[in-house]
Amino acid sequence: MRVIAITSGKGGVGKTFFSVNLAVALTKLGKSVTLIDANFTTPNTALISGYLTFFNTIHDYLSERINDISKVIYKTSYGFKIVPGSIDLNSMIDARIERFNLFLEKIKDEFIILDTAAGIGREAVSSIMNSKEIIVVVNPDISSIIDAKRVIEVCNRIDKKILALVANKISKKEDVKKIEKYLNLEVNLILPEDKRVKDSIEKRIPFIELYPSSYIASQILNFASYLSGELYEFKPNLFERIKYSFYL
Repeated sequence: MRVIAITSGKGGVGKTFFSVNLAVALTKLGKSVTLIDANFTTPNTALISGYLTFFNTIHDYLSERINDISKVIYKTSYGFKIVPGSIDLNSMIDARIERFNLFLEKIKDEFIILDTAAGIGREAVSSIMNSKEIIVVVNPDISSIIDAKRVIEVCNRIDKKILALVANKISKKEDVKKIEKYLNLEVNLILPEDKRVKDSIEKRIPFIELYPSSYIASQILNFASYLSGELYEFKPNLFERIKYSFYL
């Protein structure tokens, strides 16, 4: 079992988008996956996955209203399981973040993906502490880079492995060079700026499902293949290869 936290220094960089699509990609490769919305104050994972309401959420377990984890785990139409968060502001009042570790210990899937809160606050650090590997998502925006640097420093201090650095919303080669220069880390996955991402989010359909032959879909699938140890190579269609070959 691999517990992977997907985090970022600030919100709005595409962390949840990547979490959902990585869960879809790993599932397509035959892996059992549970995606947990560990952004306890502002959860959006279920929304982007296409699910609006749930009877029970992770907050019910954290507040001890529910002790049976099966009651807060739902099977999506894409094959992976999801543990949603509550959008009710009152849900955080009785939530005990320290119970999160107990929750994780009861899940037996091959991959557990935690869509964390952004930054280095208590709930974000809790997810990082309870993970074995960390994926940091960053944009070329300087504030995103500086905030990502803080997250990476926290991970280093508590001896958590940075599994990958994902550069999202990239429009030119210089963006990647800037990120690598400031963070002193190699970018492992480049996802270009693509207006269709907004369309995917608004339609609440994972990008990989909506645009399976796109450059972004192939990149995420190849990354999932690397994580799973499989020797697959996914390629975008010819138009996408030409479109993004000039600056990536």
